[in-house]
Amino acid sequence: MKISIAADIEAVSNVKSRIPEVFEEAERSARPKIITQNGRAIGVMSDIGSYEAMIRKINLMKLIIEGEESTVNGEMMSLSALKKKMKDKYGFSSAVQSKVG
Repeated sequence: MKISIAADIEAVSNVKSRIPEVFEEAERSARPKIITQNGRAIGVMSDIGSYEAMIRKINLMKLIIEGEESTVNGEMMSLSALKKKMKDKYGFSSAVQSKVG
């Protein structure tokens, strides 16, 4: 995801009066808006779809890192044990597991 400094950074004073438009711009561009106050970044506005996609990617990266660490430590498990762990620890259902895998 690229951020355009000219288009994606806005002062909080400009955002206050046009919150719906700012969210629409974020959704349309699929880029977050960096909100500033007194020249400093104070927050980020993102549409819900982009936010959910980011969270899914972060969770997948955590699983990959955990798997790599387990492999390095010689810890192996069966596919059924892995599915159970994913369900118990992360709340993944079989449908989600098939999308991830």
